Amino acid sequence: ANENADSAIHYFKRVQDQHPGSLLGRKALLKLALIYFNNNELDLSNDQCSILLTQYPETAEGKEAINIIKKIFVAKGEVEDLVILLKESFPHVKFSLDEQDSLSYYAAELQYQNDHFSNAEELFNKYNEQFPNGYFIINANYYSAECAFRDKRYNAALKGYEYIIEAKRNKYTETALLNASFIYHKIKQDYRKAYKHYENLLTQAELKNNKLTAIRGLALTAVELNKVDKVKLYASTLIAIPYASPDDITMSELFLGNVLIREQYLDSASTYLNKVKSKTTNEY
Repeated sequence: ANENADSAIHYFKRVQDQHPGSLLGRKALLKLALIYFNNNELDLSNDQCSILLTQYPETAEGKEAINIIKKIFVAKGEVEDLVILLKESFPHVKFSLDEQDSLSYYAAELQYQNDHFSNAEELFNKYNEQFPNGYFIINANYYSAECAFRDKRYNAALKGYEYIIEAKRNKYTETALLNASFIYHKIKQDYRKAYKHYENLLTQAELKNNKLTAIRGLALTAVELNKVDKVKLYASTLIAIPYASPDDITMSELFLGNVLIREQYLDSASTYLNKVKSKTTNEY
């Protein structure tokens, strides 16, 4: 705690000691609870709130203490414990299922915002289990997947991404498709699923770089799946995109040259392959 907070704590403790049970004393307890909360001294804040809730539940200060206690348990990521506490110790406090839904999500989101990704993922997954039809179910699945993706746990990430993809289009659909396509293509080498997700990404993407990624991915996976017509389609499409990279162009020329050799269009094939030979020593 900083110097100002220390002075305030000392002052309000003195007020509370001198005026126990009075309006001044109750207000001092509430001030102490807020100061401790803002200093992240959550247990000390909880102690002040518990006194107010136990001894003065029907006062304005007692009712305000309920709001602080809820914030404390959200900050600690312990909403389940909050439910138990209120039910067992403070049954007069109303706590609806809708509020439990919201606070459970906010507790997970707070961990995510503070870069505590392991804790966040655990809380998002708890939310998904407890509230399968919850108000924040799309968000929770997405952020749970993002936590797993950061940690290179790709099966866990796919579970969340696939939930997003199968749901009605939402603000996370494009990113979920992008990351799921990457996992199927580069990590699992499941080219059929990768191709399907790249197709979906191409139709749904709004960002031009994601469209480019989809077309590149479709060309690459079409080669692996021996979809000759699709190789020609997407390689030609890549070549025609003004913002495609030189490597994209060269890769597409190589793919088209190889396809044309198989189809016995040798002159056309040579045109593409000579371009490749003159420009790069990269291997595809």
